[in-house]
Amino acid sequence: MSILTDERIEAIEAAIFPIEGAELYRGYSGRAMYGKTCFGIAFYTSNDYGYFMAMLACYDEDLAMELGAPRFDSLGLNVIAYWPNWDTADEDEDDGIGPMPDGGRSEPINGMYDV
Repeated sequence: MSILTDERIEAIEAAIFPIEGAELYRGYSGRAMYGKTCFGIAFYTSNDYGYFMAMLACYDEDLAMELGAPRFDSLGLNVIAYWPNWDTADEDEDDGIGPMPDGGRSEPINGMYDV
């Protein structure tokens, strides 16, 4: 599993900033991940993903290429794109962001939990 550096996380946050409702999640566990976690980005629509990737290429073209294609899950009214081979912190590292009490989604990094 590849770990995103703080610099790359900042590039991702900058790329999602102009996208209404987009939220960066740590510790997301998608379908068939069996408890393993990764990072993901929640969007209002899957169309926002293309805009995000174009914006990310402006900030970190190498990262945009290295991420590859994400998987998508439905979050009710929203959709999350997630990358099972990428995470934001070591599993041993406690960064204060973790799973929600209901055992479902994790808290977003840059905003309130509103998904």
